[in-house]
Amino acid sequence: MENPNDSAITKKPPTIVFGLDSGDYRLCEEWADKGDLPNLRKFIQRSQRRKVNNPLGFEASSLWPSFNLGADVDEHGQFDGFNVFDTKSYTRRRLGKKEFTGTYFWQHLSDLGKRVLVVDPPYVPVIEGINGIQVIDWMTHDVRTGDNWLQTSPPELAQAITQDFGVNPFSKSKISCPSDEIRPNTEQAIRGMCDSLKTRIRAKTEFLKQQLSQEKWDCCYCVFHELHDMGYMCWHVHDTAHADHDPEIREIVGDPL
Repeated sequence: MENPNDSAITKKPPTIVFGLDSGDYRLCEEWADKGDLPNLRKFIQRSQRRKVNNPLGFEASSLWPSFNLGADVDEHGQFDGFNVFDTKSYTRRRLGKKEFTGTYFWQHLSDLGKRVLVVDPPYVPVIEGINGIQVIDWMTHDVRTGDNWLQTSPPELAQAITQDFGVNPFSKSKISCPSDEIRPNTEQAIRGMCDSLKTRIRAKTEFLKQQLSQEKWDCCYCVFHELHDMGYMCWHVHDTAHADHDPEIREIVGDPL
């Protein structure tokens, strides 16, 4: 028997948005069609998607803020991740915690009373008082700070995530791109890179499965950063025309992408 207090919205499955940071849609489609990515192929067949034309001259670290805010770079100013161009001093500098402008799309949903689950959107601050959960700087390519990476709303969730699902395997030094800790120029290093990234994927997937099973969310937005890291560090293994490509290593490890 239906509960008359249940709204039609809460009965529907949540809107789930998965982001693949720096995932080349042409390669993703090619590998999905070939059967190398069966889960992605199934997801593509069952979901809606649109191609977005990125402005020329901008990269992931400026496009993600634009996507999250629904605003152009000249509005939010984040031309390089957490960096902005200071028009007073004509220098590049990092954004302060209270300098982020605009309203993220999940904030709009939260303000409408929707329950939102947001995990690792790139280049955003943690939003206090969100109607749901937000996790930032956990299993990401780039981080906002080097001394306190994982941040959550509510704040107490960070400790539980660390205890139950682990920490970013690239967290030994205070650098913005943790994947720089590895120089993948040997078989061992490349396999280690792959294993670490798979660890990140498994941890985030298990966290999502836990949350989606415990509550009826209206929107789940999660970004996986592993393609960014792998392309950043192992493109020379994938691309046979790359100046650093070693066919012998490629024969041993395959294509890490």
